[in-house]
Amino acid sequence: MIFRGVLIAIYSFLLAPVVIVCIVAFSSDSSFVFPPPGWSLRWFRAFFDNREFLSSLVVSLELAVVASAVSLVIGLAAAMGLKESQLRGVRAIELLFMSPLFIPRLLVGVLLFLLFLQTAIQGSFLALFLAHLLIVLPYVVRTIAASLQDLDPAFAEAARTMGASRARCFFEVTIPLIKTGLIGALLFAFSVSFTDFYLALFLTGHDTMTLPMQMFYYLEWQQDPVVAAASTIQIALILVIAVVMDRITGISRIFGRK
Repeated sequence: MIFRGVLIAIYSFLLAPVVIVCIVAFSSDSSFVFPPPGWSLRWFRAFFDNREFLSSLVVSLELAVVASAVSLVIGLAAAMGLKESQLRGVRAIELLFMSPLFIPRLLVGVLLFLLFLQTAIQGSFLALFLAHLLIVLPYVVRTIAASLQDLDPAFAEAARTMGASRARCFFEVTIPLIKTGLIGALLFAFSVSFTDFYLALFLTGHDTMTLPMQMFYYLEWQQDPVVAAASTIQIALILVIAVVMDRITGISRIFGRK
């Protein structure tokens, strides 16, 4: 009972800022006041009437979709290669794929900024894409690897003995059996990419401003709840993705637990 109370208190503490931001987004006041003196949708209308916010939202969505799709292809190949490899150093290769998780993302942003500055792609969509691909790939590889661990090789062997080619076996047997893991990996990658701030802090340009960075710059000059509305929209989108992820794959399956 005590443990449950402590757990509830911790979750309440962590979720309180999110709840407050969402409530302030519906405030009728022109400043950040909690609790709000009244209720209104004016800040959501202000968000969608703001070209800069809409442009940054489109950039974030495009970036998340492209990075997620490409990371899914690379992550699937990497996860299957790691599973079937007989090399003695396969564990080291797996740790290499996971290494972006061990380095603070702020430091990753600084290092990529210095690298892209030398290659003349700093501030471009390509630079952001490569950076996001780097940070979402570990999640994709881990998620797909967890699905492959539950895959019974007897299904593929049976298909091969019945004359199916390796390619046909892959597309008609393996992919359908791990599709929940693939969907989970895709949604996971999208969430990480869409909400990233630290890489965008160093890599965005005038034409590649992401939504988190636009919100950051807006707060330098304005202190009205339109940022809270933008945050609420972002939170709502991630919650929808999380619900879809849980309904399709199950959170326990994503982390490799039955």
